[in-house]
Amino acid sequence: MKTIATLFTVVLFATISTTAQVAINKDGNAPDVSSILDLQSNDSGFLPPRMKTSERNAIVAPADGLVIYNITTECLEFYKGGAWTQICGSSGTPENGAEYTIGSGGACQNTVVNGIYRKGKPMNVDNTIVMDVLVSVIGSASVSTNTVNGYSFSGSGAFSSTGVQQITLSGSGTPSAVQTDSFTATADHGGGTCTFSVTVTPQIPHVLNPTTGETWMDRNLGASQVATSSTDTAAYGDLYQWGRFTEGHESRSSSETTTHASTAIPDDGNPWDGLFIRGTLPGGDWLLTQDDNLWQGNNGTNNPCPAGYRLPTEAEWEAERLSWATNDAAGAFGSPLKLTANGHRLGGGSITAEGSVGMYWSSTVDGINSKRLYFDAFTAHTNAFDERSSGHAVRCIRD
Repeated sequence: MKTIATLFTVVLFATISTTAQVAINKDGNAPDVSSILDLQSNDSGFLPPRMKTSERNAIVAPADGLVIYNITTECLEFYKGGAWTQICGSSGTPENGAEYTIGSGGACQNTVVNGIYRKGKPMNVDNTIVMDVLVSVIGSASVSTNTVNGYSFSGSGAFSSTGVQQITLSGSGTPSAVQTDSFTATADHGGGTCTFSVTVTPQIPHVLNPTTGETWMDRNLGASQVATSSTDTAAYGDLYQWGRFTEGHESRSSSETTTHASTAIPDDGNPWDGLFIRGTLPGGDWLLTQDDNLWQGNNGTNNPCPAGYRLPTEAEWEAERLSWATNDAAGAFGSPLKLTANGHRLGGGSITAEGSVGMYWSSTVDGINSKRLYFDAFTAHTNAFDERSSGHAVRCIRD
């Protein structure tokens, strides 16, 4: 092999020195008279130097006409007049493609899964994936995933600075089964792959009030069924103290304590966890230092509702009440929500008025108290307030 290479070198230099022309071929043909270098083949091609954009940019004083193949942009490129020009055809990547990588060790870094993923619920603008990207050369980028369980993610954009950046992938499609799905994200420009997981949960049984346009859970938290009557005990559900999470205190048979909570964090090894706290403080709260934000919105600190649901505001309860045929317990049950007269638990711990009075918490605060919906056999209103240590029913509304 060394002998052949030496012979080729001798022949090459001999040709250059005598004709100032070079022919490279397999059959010994002379170079074309118009060429200085004549490459001839019917089964091989000319392969120019291959390099990334960053490596191309590092070439010192490139000459006009210099040719490379850019593996970042996937284009043949030549230099002219101080700029690189692409020869891509229809399959090349746009110029200024970023050089970047996603993931580390196969896993997508700092992945945030946004939105609610439920069987049969189409993706919307809330269903996004945010992940870290390590950028070495600025420019455009695109990342997409495979389709799993009927849905997928994709995103594109341009990085204007190097280092750790973020890219957002938007979801499309509809999950078809309840399961945990593993996705592989693939980056263009040789940016690599990484994996992340999304859990699809069952649809929450819900009901729409066509008058208000609001969607609610079809039963109270803790109820085993949709109410069949205003006094259906299986549909009464639990009785929550305002602002507390689901951790046992809401059970109608939970034990009581006179120890007030020093923190709103549930199930944290506190002596009051799972117990109904008697409200003996001024204002009748179960919490030593009041917190008005515990039940505010889907992201409320102790929101007891399923993901995508929250406590209704006083105004939302009022809109529902105004949609009833009659302003009383019969109207409450006759509404799409099938509300029951579930009674309530006094701040002192005893349960009363089951079968005759319905009381449902709202997220709206009123000074040291909180607002609620009230109804009985004769009337209904939402302008009432109650101590936060009182136990009332919770019906969740969808965001």
